[in-house]
Amino acid sequence: MKEQTITLNNRLREDAIGVVGDLMTDQISEHSVRRESIREQMGFTEDDKVVYVMSTWGPNCLWHTVGEKLLAQLPSLKGKYRFILGAHPNEYRPVQEGKRVWGAHLQAMGLEDTGVVIVDPNLRIGDYFTACDLIVTDHSSMGIYGAMMNRPLVFVPLSDAWLGHNESLIVKLKSISPVLNSDASNLEASLDSARDRYPMEQLQELRQEINSYPGQYNQRVKNELYSMVKIHASLGWFWKVLEIQAQI
Repeated sequence: MKEQTITLNNRLREDAIGVVGDLMTDQISEHSVRRESIREQMGFTEDDKVVYVMSTWGPNCLWHTVGEKLLAQLPSLKGKYRFILGAHPNEYRPVQEGKRVWGAHLQAMGLEDTGVVIVDPNLRIGDYFTACDLIVTDHSSMGIYGAMMNRPLVFVPLSDAWLGHNESLIVKLKSISPVLNSDASNLEASLDSARDRYPMEQLQELRQEINSYPGQYNQRVKNELYSMVKIHASLGWFWKVLEIQAQI
């Protein structure tokens, strides 16, 4: 089937779309003010360089491709880097006999005794983004939120064909980031490079593509709703009712 392109000029009216920002990135960013206390609660010191290893799910994700080899590198990095290890919630589901349930596997390894923090899949991820200094990831969309938190990224080796269109944000982020070898033998070198030589100016440019209105989601949604229902912005009680309903 031929690819079909829909343009604003042909199919949509520009005034029918309101860009309000991104709720999740704003919520994660709000955690930054608690960075010191969050790190302390997780057992990290001010001087620790914390690496958040995050993954999507399925046979092409980080844990299924380089997981074992990455874990084998961690002992040699003790004292230089601390690690937070997270698996996608789907990686806690039962699988066929003989297959590894990676979420349960990470929890059962006893890595906490070596100073590693294992992500609790039932908790909000904002604290882990806030606590870390660097991120190792795959094609997970969570890498985009890491970029919004201004965290340098290291990618596992995945082809651009798998990541998507050349103009996708994940492909663009991967293009400016260190990439692990298939055996993860360059983990330390990749982390060092991301820590010391990451192209932060290019990251800033990509952040503008991710969220044009950082920190403005709530106010811009209010403005759009007021405009749609013709309610004056001074009627703050209307938005308060919506906020309360959203929390129930």
